Amino acid sequence: MFRVLTCLSGEHDWRLVLLAGLVCFVASIVAVNIFHRAIASQARTRLIWIAIAGAAIGYGIWATHFIAMLAYEPGVPTGYGIVLTALSLAAAMMLTSGGLGLAASDSSRWRAPVGGAVIGAGIASMHYLGMWALEVPGHVVWSLDLVAASVVLGMLFGYAALAIAVRRQDRWMSLVAALLLTLAIVSHHFTAMGAVEIVPDPLQAPAALSLSPAFLAIVIAGVALSVLGMSLVGVLADRRLALRTRRFEEIISQLSSARQQVEASQKALEEQRFRLDTAINHMGEGLCMFDAEKRLVVCNDRYAKMYRLPPELLLPGTAHREIIRHRIANGILKGETSDSAATQVLATLNALPAGEINSRVDELADGRLICVTRQPMPGGGWVATHRDVTEQRRSEAKITYMAQHDALTDLPNRVLLKEWMERALSGARCGGPSLAVLMLDLDRFKDVNDTLGHPAGDALLKSVAARLRRSVSDTTLVARLGGDEFAVIDHVSDPVTEAGLLAEKIRKALSEPIDLGDHRVTTTTSIGIAIAPRDGTDSDEVLRSADLALYSAKSGG
Repeated sequence: MFRVLTCLSGEHDWRLVLLAGLVCFVASIVAVNIFHRAIASQARTRLIWIAIAGAAIGYGIWATHFIAMLAYEPGVPTGYGIVLTALSLAAAMMLTSGGLGLAASDSSRWRAPVGGAVIGAGIASMHYLGMWALEVPGHVVWSLDLVAASVVLGMLFGYAALAIAVRRQDRWMSLVAALLLTLAIVSHHFTAMGAVEIVPDPLQAPAALSLSPAFLAIVIAGVALSVLGMSLVGVLADRRLALRTRRFEEIISQLSSARQQVEASQKALEEQRFRLDTAINHMGEGLCMFDAEKRLVVCNDRYAKMYRLPPELLLPGTAHREIIRHRIANGILKGETSDSAATQVLATLNALPAGEINSRVDELADGRLICVTRQPMPGGGWVATHRDVTEQRRSEAKITYMAQHDALTDLPNRVLLKEWMERALSGARCGGPSLAVLMLDLDRFKDVNDTLGHPAGDALLKSVAARLRRSVSDTTLVARLGGDEFAVIDHVSDPVTEAGLLAEKIRKALSEPIDLGDHRVTTTTSIGIAIAPRDGTDSDEVLRSADLALYSAKSGG
């Protein structure tokens, strides 16, 4: 160590030493920045940046060496061999490029130590090849321990520089990495110079083609600073361009991501719309929606088919009045097809309460019954369902008819009889015509059932029902109360006369022989008569009076 200090203090010009350090530091900054650019690149581009970084630091090592050698004053004239000097530059560039390439491409934990060792080898190769190119009138003697120390220092500081450079790429850490790389070069050089001792020998003379130290130092310093300066400006500009490019790519990526999200949202919306349309179009009911201005918002296929609407009337925005006018003008709704009829229907619909649920049944010209239920929407407008209730109403009517009529004879039964009588009695109590109630019972009907069987008895009852219908007017009610008991009711103005005539007419009609297929039978009937409101003011009381009269008739024969 003392020998190194003695070499620095006594055999070097400190001004040139500082110049060499400056060149070395600039080269290190350039190399570290280019190395960071190489890490961020891929494939072939990374190899190009590694080669540029290796060239920059290799040239910096070479320039540092020869500028520092200019500051070295061994006390004898010196020169440099051209071939070995050029070879030292090539070795520095190649080995440092290899070390940087290993550190940039390898992802293992050993990339920094291995890369640092290769860079240290490059520094050592350049230095000792440069010293080999030194031509002096004497012999060079080396101190091997300092030679080994110089190599180790170059490798250690090279490892430290790469360890930071591969992990941290911010500005301050880049400066620290550049400083460590500078220490790797400078510590190696001056430790190695401390290992040199030149023994003068007048018999040795420099070669004829050797370069003078002053010329070499000036050229190297000028070229080094200009090249490294331009390289630094270039790499900084490239980093800024790369940063802007990365930001631009991030913006493009964000826009692409946003576009993908929008497309995904649109796709999800289309899927939801498709499912909604499918559900609406598969409804068993017609559905339509109108806004506050009475314009169509949406409708399903069932609604369009129900009213045979053309495509132009199914577009959103179609006025409600146009759809109603189409129904009436094309005879879809039952009734007139004139404009006045359409105006009347629209006036009726417009008069419906806007804020209440309402329902109506429209009869179409083809006999269908459509139940329309309108439900208001917040903010105006309504949703309406159109349900075909034709079969439902037919079924309800059939059930009602069966509940009020006899299944065998198709005559009204006791239920309908009493309803009809209550309405008729209400008119009679208010001064209307009287009501004649005739209660009939077939004589010896049991004998027919017992001798000919129940099918014959049923056929007899049907024939009696048919004869009773033919015997009375359209305003007369004929009912079967059960078994062989019938009732005939009619309005009469002269109760005694008209009721007697009606009873006689019925008796004669039923006394004619009845053909039952294999048999002909003759039947008679007993008739009891009651007059309302004289014999009762309600249906039960009048029927009871007629029953008593029938019982009296049967008893008297």
